[in-house]
Amino acid sequence: MPNGVREPCRSDRLLAYQARFGLSNRLLEVQTALRVAQLSNRTLLLPALLAGIQWDDAFDVSGLMSRHCVVREGKRAPSAALRAVALKLPGEHSKMRSFLGLPIHELTISGVGDDGMDTRGLAAHMAREHADEPLVVLLSTLHVLRERSAACESARVRPHCTRPGVGFWAPPPPFVKRFWRSLVLPSAAVARRVRRITRTQGRFVGVHMRNADGSCPTRVQVWYGGMRLHPPRPKCGKVKGCTSLDTSCCDFTLVPQPGGSRFSAALLREVAANCEEQLADAALVSSLASRSGLTRVYVGADGQRPDLERQLLASLRAKGLQPHNASQPRPSSHVWSSRYARAGRAAADRWRLSDLEDGLVDMFVLADAEVFVANPASSYSGCVRDIRAAQGRPLASTQVGIPPHDARSWREVLQRGRT
Repeated sequence: MPNGVREPCRSDRLLAYQARFGLSNRLLEVQTALRVAQLSNRTLLLPALLAGIQWDDAFDVSGLMSRHCVVREGKRAPSAALRAVALKLPGEHSKMRSFLGLPIHELTISGVGDDGMDTRGLAAHMAREHADEPLVVLLSTLHVLRERSAACESARVRPHCTRPGVGFWAPPPPFVKRFWRSLVLPSAAVARRVRRITRTQGRFVGVHMRNADGSCPTRVQVWYGGMRLHPPRPKCGKVKGCTSLDTSCCDFTLVPQPGGSRFSAALLREVAANCEEQLADAALVSSLASRSGLTRVYVGADGQRPDLERQLLASLRAKGLQPHNASQPRPSSHVWSSRYARAGRAAADRWRLSDLEDGLVDMFVLADAEVFVANPASSYSGCVRDIRAAQGRPLASTQVGIPPHDARSWREVLQRGRT
């Protein structure tokens, strides 16, 4: 782009994606789709953020709309397209019968190795196989890996850059940092609430207490313990109303993955310590607070386990710390669960803008913490870490038990700060 002038956007080369899941996963999805559109010289069709909620309602997207080829997805198909090609990765179960009234030709990408496919590889595949298609729809956006950042060259970090499952703990590449720095910013209403809280908190430890329907221990075993679910898509509901991804609710067993785990048993224990039940005794949080000379603790919780929240707050106070739990003054927010993102739910049972703003306020306050204690199974924690990286905070100040987000690295950062 000479002299900083953007080339005209193509109306005959479009990229769309199937938006699914909850708030943080949709943020990851749009990052991936935007990067693929940029690399493949396509114009991105931007869907609604959530059912009944547009991106402009919760974010300032003026940078996104002015600096990239992005148009809002309408209710009718673009005139340049007579059909759509839908691409998905191997093992993806999502299906699409039509898109904006257009017939769909669904294809599974072949030749994807065990380490998956990143955004650059997907853009190259599209240029090679689908260059003449006016409209391509991505069905597996969440499972497309990020391009490797420079940190991935480290032998200690490299396993996390190609980890099975969703790769939101791989260090953020420059594009993701730019996304949070200048393309998608909090709305004025969210920014005001964040400033009000951070001004009164001063320097503080941030804690994301994410129950995630009880899925954290199982996901840690799958992502870091070399285990897999059998069957891969278990049936849940053994206990009425229970959605927890554990054997008390769902019919599965954990069996070893072929090749075993690429991580040590010690690292597995460190990561598991960030799950909500182990986090509730406040041992990890108080240790980090003491090490960094902090006394205030901001807790962003999902409200699903108020008993564990109460235990954490009591334990923090018993250790002489001053906790503030943002979820206590308000009812449990639907913002935390992807179940409430579905357009087909009754209006009273879907996301509200106030829920969304509550979740975003917590996200941006946690991003401002001196030390952030993250949840290893949560993409919400991954988004907070990415925002922190975009603000220039070292990755080691995010505590999740994995390099370069671990206590050893954080001790090194603190020691350098004192010398």
